[in-house]
Amino acid sequence: MKSNLPESIKILLNWEYIFLFFFFLVNIISYNQFNWWIIILFWFPDVSFAGYLINKKVGAISYNITHFYGTAIILWLIAFFANNSNLSYLAMIQLAHISFDRLLGFGLKYPNSFQKTHLKFIDKIKIKKYLSPKKSKFS
Repeated sequence: MKSNLPESIKILLNWEYIFLFFFFLVNIISYNQFNWWIIILFWFPDVSFAGYLINKKVGAISYNITHFYGTAIILWLIAFFANNSNLSYLAMIQLAHISFDRLLGFGLKYPNSFQKTHLKFIDKIKIKKYLSPKKSKFS
């Protein structure tokens, strides 16, 4: 599945995700300075991948719940009305994580495929190529 969006819109969306990511990151750091827990909690929404151990549909549902802006905003609203700064902090970390994932092109998952998202099709071959060490032309 290739995105039908014009290149200019894709670039604009990427800038939007960059701004959102840094907005939430600045809020997180201003709340509690830098703390190593931020790094651990930042990756916590990806625990939802465990749903794929059951099946694709459960995996997509669990992933989408933790990677949906609405879920994090509802969490933040609950924190706001409950005057709970720790919960607000967690919501900001989740919002930063979602923005970071969107920037990388990881969108909400379709229930029939891990690789098919609302943003694009995630090609396993390209991911492996991207993650593999680059060979120097001098070696």
